[in-house]
Amino acid sequence: MMNSTLKTTFAVLIAIFAWGSAFVFIRIGVLGYSPGPLALFRFFISSCLMGIFYLRLPIKHKPTLKEFVQIFLIGFFGIAVYMVLLNYGEITVSASISSFIIGMSPIVSLFWASIFFQEKINFENWLGVGVSVIGLLIIAMSRHNQGKLDEHVLFVLGAAVLGGIYNVAQKPLIKKFHPVELATLAAWSATFALLFFLPKLIHEIPRATWHATSGIIYLGIIPGTIGYLAWSYTLNSKIPASKLVLTLYALPLISTLLGWIILDEIPPILSLFGGVVALLGALIATRY
Repeated sequence: MMNSTLKTTFAVLIAIFAWGSAFVFIRIGVLGYSPGPLALFRFFISSCLMGIFYLRLPIKHKPTLKEFVQIFLIGFFGIAVYMVLLNYGEITVSASISSFIIGMSPIVSLFWASIFFQEKINFENWLGVGVSVIGLLIIAMSRHNQGKLDEHVLFVLGAAVLGGIYNVAQKPLIKKFHPVELATLAAWSATFALLFFLPKLIHEIPRATWHATSGIIYLGIIPGTIGYLAWSYTLNSKIPASKLVLTLYALPLISTLLGWIILDEIPPILSLFGGVVALLGALIATRY
């Protein structure tokens, strides 16, 4: 039998691999599906599977009207809109560079926490922000083609902003709701919002390649369900959440490696350097 520390370490590794691989399989999914239907397909699968684990929870909490609205908004902006923007971005932006940009979402969380919870931003935080901005500018320079900036980078950056909101908005709710409970309710909310794309999804499924469809099925099962369940387990461990969050900075490494193995994607050196600088800034900003 594994002790609790080994179990937590194993769960962290599963979550990092699952979420790191998501950027690669989104690139596969957008080959056959448009961004909105892709997001709906993915989270329909995830919502069904998460629901099974939700129903098995020994204790469930009934949200108040205010909490219900909060959870719905988390699902709408932090999952549904976030995922549509990320899918749009990955039409042209590689899995590796996308993961580096999304890795900046903890910085956004700092700003939202300062606005909504009056948390102070110190010098080290601002230093990290400055370093990350330099990294983003380097990425922008590398994506600058014939006098035009690739707008898909902006979609990924918008997703990073919403990812930061998702992290902070959960803080007042995580005290009452089990992580699996909260993740499931947010996923259901996102799926409901994404039903807007249902007619288009029905139109695209029979026309998509099995390669693209299998990629979305993977997204719904592995990152969308197993990744969240594994991370929920770690949140209930004795390891401080602040230390657990630092492990997420390994995601771009997984995405870059899998992007190279599965998609034969080798990011331009300048883009990769900018991504590393941006991620370094996020690490500086959030470790203090």
